[in-house]
Amino acid sequence: MQRSAIATERKPIEMPFTLEGKTAIVTGSGRGIGRAIAQRLSSAGACVMLNDLDSRMLQESRDTLTDPGRADFFAGDLTDPSVPGRIVEATLDTFKAVDELYSQADGPEMVQTLINHQVRYEYDNDNFFYSDTKPTIQVSTQSPRDRVLLARNPDLMRRIEHVFWSPPFVGNIDNSRSHGELVKFVQASKSFSDILEDPANVVEEKMDSGTCVIFDNQRVVHARNEFDVNSGKRWLKGAYLAHQDFSSKAVSLESEMPPAEED
Repeated sequence: MQRSAIATERKPIEMPFTLEGKTAIVTGSGRGIGRAIAQRLSSAGACVMLNDLDSRMLQESRDTLTDPGRADFFAGDLTDPSVPGRIVEATLDTFKAVDELYSQADGPEMVQTLINHQVRYEYDNDNFFYSDTKPTIQVSTQSPRDRVLLARNPDLMRRIEHVFWSPPFVGNIDNSRSHGELVKFVQASKSFSDILEDPANVVEEKMDSGTCVIFDNQRVVHARNEFDVNSGKRWLKGAYLAHQDFSSKAVSLESEMPPAEED
């Protein structure tokens, strides 16, 4: 008795939800289950950052996604303590926003505007007043970095040193600039803001009471969305630590530190 084989057509699984506006980091996504997970997330609308050890396999994985243009990859060993943080930085930070801005149609001109235009920042509250003037994008005057990771425009990104972005504390706009220059500056700032506030570039986390988060505020722009407008009570309290403050404290504690062990 022979059994006849019945051919069946495999239908794609329809996702019962959308991940549009979300970003996913998928480790072990160079092949197998990790690649399949990345494909499902991409088909649901997510932006995807792939991670594995082999760049070639990661490139192949990205090419299989629904929208490869909304995916990137980072080759690195997760047993290296520095790699997880570097993956997050490569996924979402101000440098990546500069790289994206430069890739737009008028991007090179807009980036140059944000490099050239000096912005005055002011803080005046509770008898404390601080002010400083600097460009939105600051380029290095020294030799460029040897290499950068995941940049679409590596020659530019090797020169980027800092990004300063804090619209609530922008002071008076320099009125010595021509009207045309101010228009270009506002347009470039708006385009940069749109990239930073794109839901695909935003990570939102509800922090439990007592939670502390530490980040480089020149690479990770931040905000809070919970504030009691009736009492003024903060749901999140922050503090800033400058490099000089850290170095000063380290020098003062140097005599109390154990001697470094020689290899």
